[in-house]
Amino acid sequence: MEMPLRKSENDLWYFELLSGAPHHTHIRVWVRNKPVANGDEKEFPSIVFSLVGAKVKSPEKGTFILVPNEGTSVHIIWHPSGYRGTSNIDISGDCETVAKGKQFHSEQGALGETSWALVNAWGETRVTGLITGRRVVDGSIYYRILPSGKVVQSREERLEELLK
Repeated sequence: MEMPLRKSENDLWYFELLSGAPHHTHIRVWVRNKPVANGDEKEFPSIVFSLVGAKVKSPEKGTFILVPNEGTSVHIIWHPSGYRGTSNIDISGDCETVAKGKQFHSEQGALGETSWALVNAWGETRVTGLITGRRVVDGSIYYRILPSGKVVQSREERLEELLK
């Protein structure tokens, strides 16, 4: 699934996050300047991007604006399920979940779903969850996003936590 950056008729940049069936909720995030994606898509394709030195503000109901801001980062976290599966994620740590939703792979959601979250972070962000579906070998999700935007797999930490 892609989330392209688009330009409005007024030459303003934005992207949309879709939720529900059939995508009845469109959350439009306006971007002050065109951002540059950070992260290695081959290493961790579920994260669309992390922007260091940015923040999502919501000055009026239903409007989200991506603006430069020192000391914070914005992460868009995106996890697709397997075929006919489910996807659930939980976000915790030194962060604030601005918006969260599920995008269905078909109109009724029978072919699977993608969970996503739009997050403002001022420190380390922890992402946990589970994906199911055909061709999913290990559906557990557990990693950290550092303030620099770097993703660190944390399965060993999770095992230690569960064994206590």
